[in-house]
Amino acid sequence: MRIVKDSAERRTQILDVSEELFASKGYVSTSTNDIIEKVGIARGTLYYHFKSKEEILDAVVLRFTNNLIKKAREVSKDTSIPLLDRISLTMKSLSSDTPLGRELLSEIHKSENALLHQKVQDIMISNIALIFEQMIKEGNEQGLFNCSYPFAVADMIITYSYIAFDITREISLEDKKLLIKGFIVNIERLLGVAEGSLVNSILKIFE
Repeated sequence: MRIVKDSAERRTQILDVSEELFASKGYVSTSTNDIIEKVGIARGTLYYHFKSKEEILDAVVLRFTNNLIKKAREVSKDTSIPLLDRISLTMKSLSSDTPLGRELLSEIHKSENALLHQKVQDIMISNIALIFEQMIKEGNEQGLFNCSYPFAVADMIITYSYIAFDITREISLEDKKLLIKGFIVNIERLLGVAEGSLVNSILKIFE
């Protein structure tokens, strides 16, 4: 007996399978036939939900991005964790360093996916800046920070880290160490704390 799934459930199944195949085979090596066979649907069913493999990639990337944001938001609101540790854990929760994450980043950095890359960057920066703005305000209230412009500082930190520490960026170990050192010093200045006071907390992000 053929199992009929509703539209939302079928779309989710297609995305789940596509994620699995992109992570294991790579986006370029995955064909729509691979997806159709693994899901067990007709070609017309696939094209009812997605017009092309590129459209599937867009949906997978946006779902992956939104899941990262959701996870970061949940960590940031866990007040049972001390604020400085929470900031580090929130930043670490945004890591894309997984087989799927690396494959998706590799694809969206290609010139033909420039619009998708810009869309993802805008979504990440705007949402994560709001999350960090709230934690900076909390730090001000606790007397940990002395930051007059929480949103502007959060936006600068997230924008810089998104670009400087992109996992697809080719950079030597020594240059990365210098970037991290400068990153820490400037965050301390932006948050209005003594130099060296955030070293241990921020270094946890890069462990």
